[in-house]
Amino acid sequence: MVWLFLLLLLSPLASRAQELTATLSGVVADPSGAVVPNAVITITENGVNAAGRVVQSDGAGLFAVTNLPAGAYSVKVVAPGFETYEGKNIVLNVAEKHSLNVQLKAGSVTTTVTVEDNPVQVNTETGGLAGTISGEQVRELEINSRNFTQLVTLQPGVVNMLNDEASSGFTALSVNGARGTANNWTVDGADINDSGSNTTAVSQPSMEAIQEITLERGNYDAGYGRSGGGQILVATRSGSSTFHGEAYEYVRTTDFNANDWLNKQSEISNGLPNQPGVYHQNVYGFTFGGPVYIPRVYNEAKTKTFFFYSEDWHKINQAGTSSTLNPPTTNEANGVFAGDITAQYPQATYNAASGTSTIPTTAFSKNAQVYLTNLLLPNANASGVLTFNQPSTNDYRDDIVRIDHYFNDKLHFYARGMNDTFPQTDPSGLWNGPQ
Repeated sequence: MVWLFLLLLLSPLASRAQELTATLSGVVADPSGAVVPNAVITITENGVNAAGRVVQSDGAGLFAVTNLPAGAYSVKVVAPGFETYEGKNIVLNVAEKHSLNVQLKAGSVTTTVTVEDNPVQVNTETGGLAGTISGEQVRELEINSRNFTQLVTLQPGVVNMLNDEASSGFTALSVNGARGTANNWTVDGADINDSGSNTTAVSQPSMEAIQEITLERGNYDAGYGRSGGGQILVATRSGSSTFHGEAYEYVRTTDFNANDWLNKQSEISNGLPNQPGVYHQNVYGFTFGGPVYIPRVYNEAKTKTFFFYSEDWHKINQAGTSSTLNPPTTNEANGVFAGDITAQYPQATYNAASGTSTIPTTAFSKNAQVYLTNLLLPNANASGVLTFNQPSTNDYRDDIVRIDHYFNDKLHFYARGMNDTFPQTDPSGLWNGPQ
């Protein structure tokens, strides 16, 4: 029963693996083109001292290694009577089917031929159209919003429908002519779509915590469903055999901004000084990862368990916007209303002489009393119109923690938790309008 429970627990993760992991395949041959069967192929992930995956070429010289996490790898091929082949920095992207054909030269196995992988190659394994943005590009590109959704617009076939300041609150992009709501967003295979509008992502991973972003934009296989537009696959970073970390801050302030043309014209016409609108953006945080080990007790070789942790804060403040509400008039705030309303409100009393009805304030709900005391009564007036400046503040925080464990060369387990906090100020309500 215990094993059955574990199998059911892990089965959802296994079903999603095809969205994240890569496949490395190819053929081993000699210079004449004759295939080399039973060659031993060892695939090792760079930066992780865990045991490599070991496979053998079959009778046709073919080999395939599936379920490889995205990253850079080294490939070693050994066969009797041939020099040892060693491929370096072979980059496997999220969900990629990577082809690597190995040519062995006759000679001693003690002689090693080292080959660097060609980063630009024609995809002969699948007819799908995809593009990948590496983690280094994600972290180094100058993105004014520091939001990963903006990077997807760099891919061919993508029409940008995002706001000037990209955010996870609006993720509409047209991929190869599809509707802006026809895309599917995932992080480590987990759905982050707001299924109500499909133009909002409910999670926003830190750009410093992203290993890479892949956009499957056409002819993708049956492993992808839900939406007919683009499939945006985000993979988070993991720890390695050495400790690594960074701290950062990106700053945008009013002092660095130029005034926009419309705001400038408005200031000139009102005799005001030429000053840009208030805007302050601070994006700061840190990442830290490495091996989990206890000297002389656990994982001394640093080949089994690894961790990665990230915290990211965004604090954005800009000039408030004027909003108009229709609060109760002074009389209404005190429970006095025109006409006879006793049929609708039995607790009211009608005064025929003044033509008004009075509801005792003790009958007001607790929620209504809070609004009246703190907002409406201090601002009530005879006209029943209230204009106020609504602050425009967008502060949020993202926390990511990830644990990777290698049981052996064929079984790799990871767990990742992500928590986003989006404080929101809506004094007039999310769906405000005439009441």
